[in-house]
Amino acid sequence: MNNTEKRPYEILEKYVTMSADEFVSYDVEKDCIDQNTGSDYKADVSIEAMTIAESAYSPTFRDFFDNGTWNLVPQKTMTVNGQNGQKIVLNKEKLKYEFVYRKVVEKDYSLRGDTMNTATITNAEYRKLNNTEELPDEAYGLMDLYHTAGNFFLVPYKNGHSLTLSRRETGPSRGYFDLFLLAVYNFFSGKTDYTGSLASVLKDEGLADFYKRYLTERFVTNNVLSWDKYIEINYLQDYVEGSKENGYGGPIELWPGHFTGKVMPQTEEEFILFYNNAADRIRKRGKRIYLVLKKKMTNIAKM
Repeated sequence: MNNTEKRPYEILEKYVTMSADEFVSYDVEKDCIDQNTGSDYKADVSIEAMTIAESAYSPTFRDFFDNGTWNLVPQKTMTVNGQNGQKIVLNKEKLKYEFVYRKVVEKDYSLRGDTMNTATITNAEYRKLNNTEELPDEAYGLMDLYHTAGNFFLVPYKNGHSLTLSRRETGPSRGYFDLFLLAVYNFFSGKTDYTGSLASVLKDEGLADFYKRYLTERFVTNNVLSWDKYIEINYLQDYVEGSKENGYGGPIELWPGHFTGKVMPQTEEEFILFYNNAADRIRKRGKRIYLVLKKKMTNIAKM
């Protein structure tokens, strides 16, 4: 059976029969091989990752089952904006194929998978500052969680535009999820300063406007933008201050002083704090997603 022919229920059955600990640490990349062609595809935009994410986000499975379809997108090169405005063509042979989940009766954009926390840039900085090729054990602890359910996130995608690359290597946030989340929080809070805004973090006014549109269409309660809804739907409770009972506050820094200091870690302590805190939040988010999927699958089985 081709992976694109699998139904969400089939895909999820495998994951929810695992124990919570197995699910939280399971590397989904192991499953990202098309059984017919033998081709591999990128884990965060795989059917598996997006089924986990969208199934967890949806109030019920019914809409996902009835209106979900997969679009196979071959992609070998991608053009992005460099730091000085020049166009850079990236060789994306490693992607092989990307899968995009689209709702048939929805908006004119789709949802694509992304990873929330990345260690690549931090690892390079660590090696540079320490003049070594070695990495601390904590770095490998984070990398082991890179393609697990707790690190998968959904972003809007339209005509080749998504948040992925702009939020990472070519963007001022350098891929740190707390800085991206702070910009989202500032938008929900009505702050209009350019510093700390989505436009400044994404380094692209058009992309920022696109994401704002997505936020205002998907995360509204009683016609009012809802930060609490954004946190609950995306399972980001462990990334922010506050609680469901008392309301969610702003994002928690990956290390003390990150919001007001340097973008990259500067000391051994800051590097270790980043690796440990990012890994801890991925595990906790994965556990939340697992419990929700387990409950939903149990309810479906009773229908």
